[in-house]
Amino acid sequence: MQGVNLQPLLRDAATRGREDWYYEHVYTPEPGRRPIPKSEGVRTERWKYIRYTEPHPPVEQLFDLAADPQEEKDLAHDPTHAKTLRTLRDRCADYRRSLQ
Repeated sequence: MQGVNLQPLLRDAATRGREDWYYEHVYTPEPGRRPIPKSEGVRTERWKYIRYTEPHPPVEQLFDLAADPQEEKDLAHDPTHAKTLRTLRDRCADYRRSLQ
């Protein structure tokens, strides 16, 4: 996860924090331990976008955390959420480029 200076938030409660954040998981476990798939994503208050980076093509997931806090219904292939998926996919790519 990328960090952000929290001092402005601590000085003034009316200051807005970030609206989303980027994360990536690239951990390679020790031999004999179960691997966790490498992934990256963007999290907002409502949405969670995940992109598993090693399968080709990559696998994406989208969850509406307000309606599905347990992340049981993947909406990535639901046409009614195509705009949200595209927005978060683009935001993830922007973060990836900015952090290189």
